[in-house]
Amino acid sequence: MKKDLTGLCGLLAENRDVMKKTLKWEAGLLQLAGAALFTAQGRLASEERIEQSKALLKENTGAFSALRGFAKVPLLCRMADSGYPEAYLSGVTELYGRLKKEKEFRWVDGTYLAMTAMTLYGSGGLAYADENVGRLRSMYGSMKKEHKWLTSSEDVPFAALMAASGRDVQEMIDESETCYSLLRTAFRDGNARQTLSHVLALTPPAAEEKCERTAELWRILKENKHRFGTGTEIAMLGLAATADVPVEDMADDIVHADDILKNMKGFGTSIGAEQRRMYAALLALCRHSGDNGEEASVTASVAAQTAVEVEMEICMLILCSATTNTIVTTSAAAHS
Repeated sequence: MKKDLTGLCGLLAENRDVMKKTLKWEAGLLQLAGAALFTAQGRLASEERIEQSKALLKENTGAFSALRGFAKVPLLCRMADSGYPEAYLSGVTELYGRLKKEKEFRWVDGTYLAMTAMTLYGSGGLAYADENVGRLRSMYGSMKKEHKWLTSSEDVPFAALMAASGRDVQEMIDESETCYSLLRTAFRDGNARQTLSHVLALTPPAAEEKCERTAELWRILKENKHRFGTGTEIAMLGLAATADVPVEDMADDIVHADDILKNMKGFGTSIGAEQRRMYAALLALCRHSGDNGEEASVTASVAAQTAVEVEMEICMLILCSATTNTIVTTSAAAHS
């Protein structure tokens, strides 16, 4: 059964309030990104678990650690959500240390390297660390070869997710490049289009269909005066476009969610329309995630759950990347 959009919007607001209470000194946009992690899984965040995770992070990392920078909120939320925060932090810390020793990634911004460590740890823990780091090197090297001047720190976590998918590296690079070319007319920003192409390469259906659906969804929203942004947040729209529902229905859900959020305290002008619509797209996507009907087989249900987990991992990367980019850009403008 499809989930209720009004309920999902209310749950996002409740989780944001938990974030405000437990992580009150963090940026509001990061609090919201953390709230989305729990909302996407349909549950209310635990204040107690977040407080426990804060204490563990403070005890086990230095004040200037990248794990306590912009990556702090998603890390704490993942620790709290994992059910085993101490082991989760230990695993991510070890992977982060390994990545810092790789010559290809020594220059990568600490925030994105921390996000990469979380992505890799979420894809098999430490058991597959060597294999996944090796595939990450290959994947990122191929990205750099295709787009030397576009590929940067923010692409590393997406390269990690692609590497951990288990699919052939060259096959994914080729599909990503196909999407990048097909989307050239619809979305001019090369950086945003590259992120979008990485996300689309991780998802079915065929490249031509998902690119067409993404462009069509953007057009419908614009015509309905709910124009979606074309920065990093466009990747969330692309992910929503790949859901197995008519594009028109997905557009209606995004418009509906956006209208609900706009009239809720803290979601009006304070976060901006482009950020708000990114969350509206997430909630619309969550509404349809794992909806196989009551007669779905056990095998189909397990496959759907796996797909949802991957979907949510992609969502978290998009949200954190888009949020970090917004905060960094805003801070730079304020000090210029």
